[in-house]
Amino acid sequence: MIALAAMMVGVIHPAASIVREKEAGTIEQLQVTPIGTAELFVAKTFPTLVIGLLSIFPSLLIVWWFGVPMRGSFLLFLALTAVFLVSAISLGVLIASVSRTLQQALLLSFFSLFPLMFLSGTLAPVESMPGLLQTLSLGSPLRHYMDVILGVFLKGIGLSELWPQALALLVIGAPLFATAMLIFRRGKP
Repeated sequence: MIALAAMMVGVIHPAASIVREKEAGTIEQLQVTPIGTAELFVAKTFPTLVIGLLSIFPSLLIVWWFGVPMRGSFLLFLALTAVFLVSAISLGVLIASVSRTLQQALLLSFFSLFPLMFLSGTLAPVESMPGLLQTLSLGSPLRHYMDVILGVFLKGIGLSELWPQALALLVIGAPLFATAMLIFRRGKP
């Protein structure tokens, strides 16, 4: 549930906020100010990253209340959560770039979230999926983040065992982030 909540916040919040500003015309006003597009992009994405990280804490409180131990490093968990959220936020910015209305952005967000959730193994085990879907699931950042959560919480493993998942999150997140920033720079969000 922590992973699903983080993914939803990471995708829907930037998509909705940028499209609302496009509808109101304020994004164009911001783009003609003296600030650079990189600064504007960071200003639009960084708050969502902070909100996403802060939204983890109530979930952790509930997890503690139910007696689920965190056997691994809390700092490693937060660091890999931030890497995961960059992927989700980048997907939200990409959705905002092709959406003209808030309704379009929300529909595209939901239609992109469901395949990612299905392929992550949260709804059905990845091992029980056909071979093609198992291969496609490797492109879902949620699948790798699920391995991080299970590894840190239940197994107490560190970065020495989680580096493949961390690398996969970076390999998925970096191109998404670069593409989102490129589209944002061109003034299309």
